[in-house]
Amino acid sequence: MWELPPLTETLDEIRRHIESGQPAIGAWDGHRLVGSVRGKADGERMEVARLSVAPDMGGRGTGRRLLEAVTGAAPAGVRVVWLFTGGDSVQSLWLYESAGFTRVDERQDDFGIRVTLEKKAI
Repeated sequence: MWELPPLTETLDEIRRHIESGQPAIGAWDGHRLVGSVRGKADGERMEVARLSVAPDMGGRGTGRRLLEAVTGAAPAGVRVVWLFTGGDSVQSLWLYESAGFTRVDERQDDFGIRVTLEKKAI
């Protein structure tokens, strides 16, 4: 089993992303941030990045709503929204495919099988 490195960023890196005007969406339960996602647009394509949901909030639709929100927030001109996940990430693959994403590539990388999925922007 491959171990993925932690997804770490500095506060300044997060601020730069938010200030860039690229989509950055949070899901809140009162004062608690329980999920987040970001988009990284490049021309006609936008990557869905950093989708995360607090472990105790899984299975409540938070991830699906975040995915829908970031797809809907794609800047004008974006025609395709894409993302990748691990081939062993059964729950993630189910979520993405049930949300309309289609597998377009599978390849071996340093962490195992990487699956790329995409769908047309809303």
